[in-house]
Amino acid sequence: MRPQTTTTIQDEEPPEAAGTPRAGTKRPLSRQDLIAGATTAVLLVPQAMGYAALAGLPPVAGLYAATVPLVLYALLGRSRQLAIGPVALDSMLVAATVGPLAAGDASRAWALASLLAIMVGGLHLAMAAVGGARLTRWLTRPVLTGFTAAAAVM
Repeated sequence: MRPQTTTTIQDEEPPEAAGTPRAGTKRPLSRQDLIAGATTAVLLVPQAMGYAALAGLPPVAGLYAATVPLVLYALLGRSRQLAIGPVALDSMLVAATVGPLAAGDASRAWALASLLAIMVGGLHLAMAAVGGARLTRWLTRPVLTGFTAAAAVM
């Protein structure tokens, strides 16, 4: 008796993707890439400034938070589908962390938010070095939904 093999949705390639390069492969820059980049930039600027205001920081902080990760990921990243940049949840967490410590001082808030970003980046590097991504297997959909819902209450 032959063992039965099954295929999952991830194993199958959608028909519209046939012949297109897979994520992580090099391909020449196209006109569509330039249009997508320009569209993203036009939408990202006001969004980033709004998220900075939500975090209690000057608008220029949002521009840095939006552009620096994008440039770094363009140089070091592998996935073409991964979204990089500030989000409302991160902005609320920064506001809850930095706001009480800054006591209304914008320069202190900027310094504390920068320190927080460096600390989180260091934690990410440390987790990558020890294979911490394996821990995400234990995060089920209800846990992630609960985290997002709790942030909405915040």
